[in-house]
Amino acid sequence: MIAAEVFQDDRGATATRLLVWLAVLALAAAQASAGANPSPTDPGATETKGKVEMVEPIPDDVQLIASCSPQLGKFRFTLAVWPSADEIRRKKTQEDRSEKFPAKFPPGKDYTNAKPFRVGAIRPEAALKGAEHWIRTVLKAEWVPSDLAARLHALAEEAPARSAIWCRYKIKGQAVQIGQMRGAMCVVIRPGEPKGEGETAQDFGRRCMKRFLTKGEKLAQMPVEAVPVTAPQLSMFKGHSMARDDNITWWGRVTWYTDGRSVALFLIKQAPQSSLYITQETPWF
Repeated sequence: MIAAEVFQDDRGATATRLLVWLAVLALAAAQASAGANPSPTDPGATETKGKVEMVEPIPDDVQLIASCSPQLGKFRFTLAVWPSADEIRRKKTQEDRSEKFPAKFPPGKDYTNAKPFRVGAIRPEAALKGAEHWIRTVLKAEWVPSDLAARLHALAEEAPARSAIWCRYKIKGQAVQIGQMRGAMCVVIRPGEPKGEGETAQDFGRRCMKRFLTKGEKLAQMPVEAVPVTAPQLSMFKGHSMARDDNITWWGRVTWYTDGRSVALFLIKQAPQSSLYITQETPWF
């Protein structure tokens, strides 16, 4: 109203209308600018920033857990040890070797609809999709980044049964690493809170299972027995479910070990609905 009084002359009506229009345009421009560039205190800006910063890479030269006992076997041992940057560069592949390592069927029979007695290799793209599926099956959704597929590394070995797919990241301050072969996987978890004073190795492992795994409660309640190890800083356990139906599931049995800072869990990738017989010697890609 003060501005209107100043312009009350012979052209007062025109000047007043012009001033009102200028004020409206200025307000609209200010609102548009605020929408395009939210302030740091705006809830939307905080959420967007949080999503960008939520997932961090882990350097390739960092191992999340101490080397495990040879008693566990070389096959499983390799899944707990993150490959070097050089290995990732040399072995990362998109080569299709499915024709070179085909499925095998009983000789002299029509096997059009028959199950093979040895499953053949598959394309790396199919293996990557399968690996992503298993990660989403085993880990709770809050520990799986939205760009999971882009974080997977398919590393081929001369023997396709030893080929593996790797993935790791730090999410919400917790480190997660997954190494997979066709029939088995190892999930390494380094939580923000290591084993506490007075907390046993077994309780620490169970805490990690319940917090990170979709079937963590079942695994944590599973009867386990200690496995002798030579390294004093390691504690190893193995267990299997007492429920009959659980024996055909990935959570039906588990072997795991801990160094008090991280936990490595070895799981069999089996599902009740699967009709394929997968072993340690089954080729992957």
